Amino acid sequence: MPRHARARLVVPVVDLSLNYPGPQVAVWNVRGLNSRARCCAIRSLICTTRASIVCLQETKMELVCSSIVLDTLGSEFDGSTYLPADGTRGGILIAWNSRAVTISDPYSPRMRSRLRCAHPAVPRGG
Repeated sequence: MPRHARARLVVPVVDLSLNYPGPQVAVWNVRGLNSRARCCAIRSLICTTRASIVCLQETKMELVCSSIVLDTLGSEFDGSTYLPADGTRGGILIAWNSRAVTISDPYSPRMRSRLRCAHPAVPRGG
């Protein structure tokens, strides 16, 4: 393989619906958000999933500002919180669409173990 060949980012597309009426959650070990190509791939995937909540692991970022969330996930994800990376290790970004779900206490120290999520009731079969 030539050295100049571009690496392709292969992303499996998964139908998250599975007839579940609750919020759809997308979880992905992104192995870093420091590449424009990776951010574009993430955004493309998220657009196909109809996810209301996104959890990106291994962001490898100590600071995740709102412009990174907007560029990576789009404007429908209007709520977010993160755990910073330790140098180039770790980092978690959790973002949500507040029109679809309500996240309580996302900025509390307890976020390290859980977030509480509430969503509007959806009638069965609908």
